[in-house]
Amino acid sequence: MASSALPSTSLGSEPSSSGTGVERPERHVVEDGRLIRRIVRRDGSEIETDLGAARWQLRDPHAEADRRLLRRRSAPDWNSSAESAIRVVDLFSGCGALSLGALEAARALNLPARVELAVDVEQAPLDVLSASLGAERSVRRRDLAVALDGEIGEPETEAERLLLKDIERGPEVCVAGPPCQGHSSLNNHTRHDDERNDLYLRAVRFVELRLPQLVVIENVASILSDQRRSVELAEKVLKGLGYQVDHDTVSLDKLGVPQSRRRHLLLAVAQGISPVSVAALVQAYRVPDPERRNLRWAIGDLADCGGESEIDRPAVPSETNKRRMQLLIDEDLEDLPDEHRPPCHQKGGHTYKSMYGRLSWDRPAQTMTSGFGSMGQGRYVHPDEPRTLTAHEAARLQLLPDFMRLDLATGRQQRARIIGNVAPMKLSYGAVLELLR
Repeated sequence: MASSALPSTSLGSEPSSSGTGVERPERHVVEDGRLIRRIVRRDGSEIETDLGAARWQLRDPHAEADRRLLRRRSAPDWNSSAESAIRVVDLFSGCGALSLGALEAARALNLPARVELAVDVEQAPLDVLSASLGAERSVRRRDLAVALDGEIGEPETEAERLLLKDIERGPEVCVAGPPCQGHSSLNNHTRHDDERNDLYLRAVRFVELRLPQLVVIENVASILSDQRRSVELAEKVLKGLGYQVDHDTVSLDKLGVPQSRRRHLLLAVAQGISPVSVAALVQAYRVPDPERRNLRWAIGDLADCGGESEIDRPAVPSETNKRRMQLLIDEDLEDLPDEHRPPCHQKGGHTYKSMYGRLSWDRPAQTMTSGFGSMGQGRYVHPDEPRTLTAHEAARLQLLPDFMRLDLATGRQQRARIIGNVAPMKLSYGAVLELLR
């Protein structure tokens, strides 16, 4: 990875190095009472953004910058209509979290950007994406197993021409989050040998047809155990197309996501572009103090939201579960004692200890899933209140800012599914920043 000399540190600033010899291309400092973000370009020049007033004694400027983005009520101006806008294609897009990371990377460099195409099989997350990211004309509801139906190495099919007719070759960025249920450790039936795992290669088929400059594909860490060899086959095809490819697992808390969660990341860059390994990317863009990105950092301001909107109303628990939640709080427990669990979870008869558990303000959350509204599906009980997380809180923990239009989803289950399927924006942010800086 290319590196450049960075400005000397000052009060309220981050160190210029991660401690591993990898320079930090992105820094946040407090100067003259202002929170400043600086990006060092490869030619040594700097892009500076004033993020607003800040106290001199601010201990973690980076955490404050990310928190301000999370709490934004209106979307930033990505100048998406500019003719020179960075073009982003998002496959299996969900509500567009990976697109958001790409757009924010471009904005950090004062570059215009837009979502050129976003495809998902469900309409509800596309509605959220289009309204939140200014991509009303770019969304397509399609099953990519059908819309990208050509075999690798074969000519473009009629279905593919229809999907991609407005997409020119060489978009700057392609991000993809293929469905991961086939690889999930919670899938005990067809794990690692599930036909949904083949969708991973549909993203590779798009790459073959339109040759983007940067490819970012994320999935669960256990995809490396896939019996259908999805990652191995993807790497082989991408290298055959001339891409430089690297993949690895990533601990999301290192990148500033307030969850103890691991994901697999594959990066592919076109010929002529400086390659970057996943490990080097994590070292360059890891946050200065991951422990500061705890539950309180993410949702501490939402404790008194009062349930004024649907996304701020928790699920109504059964009386039994309400008593269990109150016991956790009254006894200051994180794990529910066996004698208070359902019979199937007693006497060591369960392997998921976090189920029926209570969150801690001072630590990150566990992996967010669509079950965040049920204490029986994970450690989702609020630290201070006898309830589970609201959709608003779960969205924050997935690094979805407040301007994301989750209110457009119809019903609690639909919102939960959208939030649970999110791949946090930090998985694409650093990779796109490296491409563009």
